[in-house]
Amino acid sequence: MGIFKIFVFFIIAYIPTRIGFIEYGNTNFLPLMIMLAAFAVPVTVLMFFFEINLFRNIPFYKVIKYFVLGGALSLILAILYFTVQTYEGALLIGLIEEVAKAVIVAIFLFKSKKSNYILNGLLVGAAVGAGFAAFETAGYILRFGLNNGLQTMLEIIKLRGFLAPGGHVAWAAIEGAALMYVK
Repeated sequence: MGIFKIFVFFIIAYIPTRIGFIEYGNTNFLPLMIMLAAFAVPVTVLMFFFEINLFRNIPFYKVIKYFVLGGALSLILAILYFTVQTYEGALLIGLIEEVAKAVIVAIFLFKSKKSNYILNGLLVGAAVGAGFAAFETAGYILRFGLNNGLQTMLEIIKLRGFLAPGGHVAWAAIEGAALMYVK
């Protein structure tokens, strides 16, 4: 039930920012509208993984650290690999993004002496994946909104929100669990 409340919180917070931007044309609402839309589903799914970590040996502040720092570092690592802008490079984007997230998750897990359980790996992976998903989605929302207009931006918000639970968060969580199994 707590997870649902988090999602509802994001929706309730998003509505006035959307009204302020769309109905009143106030661009001051745009950054918050993008961030709330981009963070709603990844953070909600992350909180699910936080709650199922029965050992409770990873404090919430570290989860936030993994979310922000891990998401940002994995995006930067993925961008370093995106130097190939060919058709073949486009086919490798998914693999590149997964390797980038897995590398950052591995660094966090193998550096930590307290992370010893598969559920810890799920949580750390989910945190990195949620950060990656949220930051990437915010960038897509902004870019598509600037290049293609408001309607496209709103469609990107819906699409990325719908796809988020089975995307970066889930895959990075699986990678984290596998890495923890290896550890």
